[in-house]
Amino acid sequence: MKRQLKTADEIHAEVWRLIHVDAEVIDDGEEVHVPRPKPQPPGAEADGCNWTMRSFGNASAYRASVLQALATVQAKWNLNA
Repeated sequence: MKRQLKTADEIHAEVWRLIHVDAEVIDDGEEVHVPRPKPQPPGAEADGCNWTMRSFGNASAYRASVLQALATVQAKWNLNA
């Protein structure tokens, strides 16, 4: 499936949403800081995704949720740079 092009704001909002609907994050009442997506140089990712996010804040207890949200959005959307 071809990835849809989305803005940095749209990507940021979707990753944030997916993390913050996680039951553990909700139960703990925590706020995870989600960074802005950063462009990747062509060919940097073997799967063809052209962006990444690093340095999530307050996320160590929710690593699995963060990684799942990131992978989900990277699989369907590319950054419209």
